Amino acid sequence: MRYGPVPLVTKVLDPDGDLISDYKERPTTKAYVQEFILKELAECESDLLTVEEVQAELDKLSGRVWQPAARALACRIKLYMASPRFAGQTDITWQDAADAAKSFITDFGDTGKFKLWQEDNATAEANYANAILKPATDNGKNPEIIFWRNDGTFGWSAVENDTPVGEGGKGGMCPSQNLVDMYDLADGTSPFTEYDDTGAPVYNSTTSNGVPAPTVKSGVRYNDANPCYNRDPRLAASILYHGVDWNDGTINVIKGQRDNPIGNANVTPTGYYLRKYMPEEILANNHGGTAFRNWIFIRYAEILLDYAEAINEVSPSNYKEALAVIQPIRDRVGMTLQLENRADLQSQDAARKFIRRERTIELAFEDHRAWDVRRWGVAKEALARDIYGVDVVRENGQTKYVRKIAQPRVFEDKMYLYPIPEGEVWKTNIENNPGWN
Repeated sequence: MRYGPVPLVTKVLDPDGDLISDYKERPTTKAYVQEFILKELAECESDLLTVEEVQAELDKLSGRVWQPAARALACRIKLYMASPRFAGQTDITWQDAADAAKSFITDFGDTGKFKLWQEDNATAEANYANAILKPATDNGKNPEIIFWRNDGTFGWSAVENDTPVGEGGKGGMCPSQNLVDMYDLADGTSPFTEYDDTGAPVYNSTTSNGVPAPTVKSGVRYNDANPCYNRDPRLAASILYHGVDWNDGTINVIKGQRDNPIGNANVTPTGYYLRKYMPEEILANNHGGTAFRNWIFIRYAEILLDYAEAINEVSPSNYKEALAVIQPIRDRVGMTLQLENRADLQSQDAARKFIRRERTIELAFEDHRAWDVRRWGVAKEALARDIYGVDVVRENGQTKYVRKIAQPRVFEDKMYLYPIPEGEVWKTNIENNPGWN
């Protein structure tokens, strides 16, 4: 993902021997990924712990690498290899990627071993938030988590860097208006007229202050002066925006107010703060609370998204099946409008753009988007785009959001891969990645 194929070391090295001569050539993607990594995963799966073995002694074995983790990682890798950037570099096809995801769903999902986290009496926001926050060892043994890091409890110091300044935090990761624009409306429809190959809306309009903006569909319940109102519940579960209650206060990003004080270098540059991964229990008792740290690498929602994307690419006629696979992810948060019936999704291309957008929203802040736009071959379109934000202002007794450019960005073709460090190139004379010579 970062450097491309690098020399594989498959034998024990003698520290006093020649450590370089056999490792000056970079393998092909096929040799590295298909003939080594995927082969290793397939061969090791049967030797790993089963679901039943781990769940029988969850307190002791929680977090161990088990059979579903190997299978799920293979699903992700095959999806990547079938994607436009890697297509043809291995023998892996979209059908192979679809078959891999389907095998996981059949063997682990249909049998009830894994499913989307959902509680009957929980709000839509809580169902989504708890899919991330509820650990495998908690009440109900979160059935969505496939592969995770099994840390202990943590407190304020672990979240301080990413919490709002009005809470005493340091701002940290601040969501962009670009991301906010990708969420659908609460009724399950889309607010904008057109979406591009990155999954984002097309910025083909201009605001009164000259900032690019998407064109709003006529007749929808969307107001650009209050863009977080009436949106997909996953927005509220992931992003803190002006006026939302959080802990014992209300987020206020009007200049000079609680979360946007003048002279504080840590205030949000976008008008938003991060909510996902932030258990409010930590904030209780003057930040004296604790919660379980639950860092997830792979969860069941990703498998469903993997299958939907792959089966849609197998044939133009499969788009309805692909949309049906995604439906439970939307149903979980109360967006029960049937995707198969949406007039704007009645083609393979429309479904492709929608699936890319849905993947970005569902897996937001889970370390997917930067790699997804690379494998789709649209990183330049996605990552060279300016980062948009908002200023929240009061005018004539009304609060409104005003779009702005929060930060310009640059992305060049060579940035698809990181450069091999110069020291490694000097030692081995290994070929560097394109554009980094």
